[in-house]
Amino acid sequence: MRLIIAIVALALFCGCFESGLDRCDGMVDEAAKDRCYESYAIGTKDPSVCGKISRFEFVDECYNYVATAMKDPSVCGKIFGQNARDLCYGGFAKETGDISLCEKVESGTGRDMCYWDIASVKKDSAVCGRIKEAITLSACYSHCCD
Repeated sequence: MRLIIAIVALALFCGCFESGLDRCDGMVDEAAKDRCYESYAIGTKDPSVCGKISRFEFVDECYNYVATAMKDPSVCGKIFGQNARDLCYGGFAKETGDISLCEKVESGTGRDMCYWDIASVKKDSAVCGRIKEAITLSACYSHCCD
């Protein structure tokens, strides 16, 4: 959350909001342009702006920050990298206690950890029953609801 605030503050400082996307479009330095787009996307809560970012490694980061700023897990679906997308969905699941978000996690291990997080947050060992991996399942039942 602090990072999002810092990025928005940077955008205000550089003037990215004052003149809209034109300011970002006019930048020569690609890294600065990408950060400007990211700041604008977060500040305006507009995930479509993330698509203007040229450096692939910043695109997923942008979608993640915008999803967090909007408190909207559907934006996680725009993230290209599976690991980053899984972490986005898992973070929202843990924060909201929404088990359906764990089902969107593609990695089996990640999904199991998502269920464990929900079981711990809700103090509900029944959620552990969704875990597929035996060791994780056992650990969840043993530790989730202390």
